[in-house]
Amino acid sequence: MVGRCIFHLLVALILSGAALRAEDSARPGAAELAQVPLTAWQQLAFDEKTTKELQTELAAKDYGRVETTLVVRVAASEHPRLLLETLGGVLFLDAKYLEAAIAFKKAEKDGALSDGARFTLAMSYVELKRSDWARDELTRLSREKPAEPLYPYWMGRLDYDDQRFTDALAKFSRAIELDARFARGYDGLGLVNQAMGNLETAEKNYQQANRLNREQGSKFAWPALNYGKLLRDASRYAEARLLFQEALAIDPSMAKAHYELGRLEEGLAETDAAMLDFKAAARLDPQDPSPVYALYRLYNKAGETALAAAMISRFRELTAKSGSQR
Repeated sequence: MVGRCIFHLLVALILSGAALRAEDSARPGAAELAQVPLTAWQQLAFDEKTTKELQTELAAKDYGRVETTLVVRVAASEHPRLLLETLGGVLFLDAKYLEAAIAFKKAEKDGALSDGARFTLAMSYVELKRSDWARDELTRLSREKPAEPLYPYWMGRLDYDDQRFTDALAKFSRAIELDARFARGYDGLGLVNQAMGNLETAEKNYQQANRLNREQGSKFAWPALNYGKLLRDASRYAEARLLFQEALAIDPSMAKAHYELGRLEEGLAETDAAMLDFKAAARLDPQDPSPVYALYRLYNKAGETALAAAMISRFRELTAKSGSQR
């Protein structure tokens, strides 16, 4: 009964207060996934056969089977905190962010959450567009682990999305104070300075972020993408193209990089290339209306009326859906 009450409360609050994430807002990436609490299976008291099966299923991303096994064990356990933390981590990997948040909150009733679980709970709230709840969890983590730059960085991201640029500037600066080679912090500074019109400073921030990214072999593609957008808007198209391509080399599944490269190609009348990139963006992120509208625009210009009609219909469907979540 308590579990159902928690579930319905979370659903009601999330649906009533959801807001769209800013267009260039970062998503949880490799650094965040490294925090996901997948407790050593030995601690969960599974037999050897079940442990091997779970590890195999997890490696194969067969999350549903793992979730089913964990749910059964949770129901039979008197103290299920570790099981619930692990279940929350698997649900997060499975992009079931509401269910993940519920699992973590249930785990918290059985004892203090681990740092990884609390951070993953915060990232679940980010994905659910509940920045207020995410901020609470990150603030607590930052107090408990003041030397960790990832926490002020994410608080800065939330401030940036809320257009609290002065606060965001302070948070990103704090992250860099904690780790002078924290590329994400410089990328954040670039975003804020760009938003505030400090374009020369923003470019220097992006240059530093990308230099560190390359030196560290990072899988974080946003610095290249954000710098590329700045250069494209300044009509420095050749440089911008290289950065968009670099972002895709880092993360080929990055829908935004395909979309931004497509915008550059469309502006340069490279219609066939733009079409391919917009299609890739729409395939990789089916809920984003931006590449769908871009395809409508190109099909309409080419006189492909049936395809244009299909795209504008899909665009209206997606924008109506996102509008209903405001």
